[in-house]
Amino acid sequence: MKWNMLQRHHALIAVLLLPAFSGRGAETNRVNGIAATVNDSVITVQEVYRAVETELPRLRIQYATNPAKLREELGKLETAFLDRLVERQLVLSDYKDSGFNIPESFIDDQLKEEISRYGDRVGFIKTLQAQGKTVEEFRREFREALIYNIMSAQKVRNQITISPFKIERYYDANQEKFKVGDQVKLRLIELRKSAEEDPAAVARATEIHRQLAEGASFDELARQHSTGTSAREGGLVGMVSLDEMNEYIRAGAKDLKAGEFSGLIEAPSAIWIAKVEEVKPAHVKPLSEVRDQIEKDLQTEETVRRKQLWIDSIRAKAYIRTF
Repeated sequence: MKWNMLQRHHALIAVLLLPAFSGRGAETNRVNGIAATVNDSVITVQEVYRAVETELPRLRIQYATNPAKLREELGKLETAFLDRLVERQLVLSDYKDSGFNIPESFIDDQLKEEISRYGDRVGFIKTLQAQGKTVEEFRREFREALIYNIMSAQKVRNQITISPFKIERYYDANQEKFKVGDQVKLRLIELRKSAEEDPAAVARATEIHRQLAEGASFDELARQHSTGTSAREGGLVGMVSLDEMNEYIRAGAKDLKAGEFSGLIEAPSAIWIAKVEEVKPAHVKPLSEVRDQIEKDLQTEETVRRKQLWIDSIRAKAYIRTF
């Protein structure tokens, strides 16, 4: 790392670790200078600062007792956000060089739609003021982000087609990913307990169980008495893996056959009665069930690969300097 870059890094971290800023008066405390140049474009330290600043509250909470780790994570974020800003400028350079033209009227229409999300222009201006930004700065950043997204679509995403053969080959080669354990279609009647020892809850559960044994509808009793989130659906939890159940319900339901219901399943905070409506032994999900997810995953993987190739090709032709 060059000495001036090291100085900038330390200065940026020092400013970020100061108490939170508010209003435009905070501008005087911001780090000034150039972080990098990409061809004839400049990335300012303030742009990096603003990007890192968005993550600062989370990091301050996460590393409240470890200042050294906080500084380390801020340093990593600074590097990551600077890389993103350099990448954005590379794409903007490719936009200029390729002769691709997005009408400014289209950008303005998109900007109006974006502003409407703030409620009205007054709310929009107030938000910008709180961020220490001008309308001109926001429009420039919005324009650049829009160009970046459109160029990425044109150069990468729109060029990708995942063939059925590739999906099938991936499925055959990754059977382990699609294995699922024993599953049951489960309904539950849940009664919350006011204390670990709650005779009243036990008595209510015992009475409900008696009615079930005499042929009462599990669905109706769940709607009437269950305190669980699935009460309105007659206690229907759906198809779940035994591994996904809490230990108490799993122990009470694992040996049930389709159509059977359990005895009272008691835990410190609740009592359940479980009913199994269907049993599915461990199996590999069929291709028809996972095809869409495989296609999405392969699309994402190919997008990342092609985008990196595209960015690398632009980078090879660019003059980049960090400070």
